[in-house]
Amino acid sequence: MLFLFIGILLLVVGAMILTADRKNKKNRTYRSVGTITRCEERDVPSSPDGKTERVYSPVVSYEVKNETYEVVSGKTFLKADDIRLGETVHLVVDPNNPTDFALDERGGDIFAWAAIVLGVAAAVFGLFHL
Repeated sequence: MLFLFIGILLLVVGAMILTADRKNKKNRTYRSVGTITRCEERDVPSSPDGKTERVYSPVVSYEVKNETYEVVSGKTFLKADDIRLGETVHLVVDPNNPTDFALDERGGDIFAWAAIVLGVAAAVFGLFHL
């Protein structure tokens, strides 16, 4: 029974990761390579009493159809040291709106499919060993 439960849980987690990844890349069909050029800092609210917290976002420079863009990433970090200036990043970009991009994190698909395969195996094992 435990293996069946674990199998179903892994299937659900894998499916959720794949769905979120597909939704994130829906209109972002153009692949580009960018470079982190600088770090932008800003204060964001951190509690209802008005306190703020300083966060840091990488600024990524990349090309789409021979035009260069420099855009602040939506990803935030609590320490500026976590952002590696000069790092090369792989992106998926919306060709109709080139400032709309996301990191092309292919590792998410591998993890999702691994969870699905393990989930099927665990569920089958759980079904036959009830």
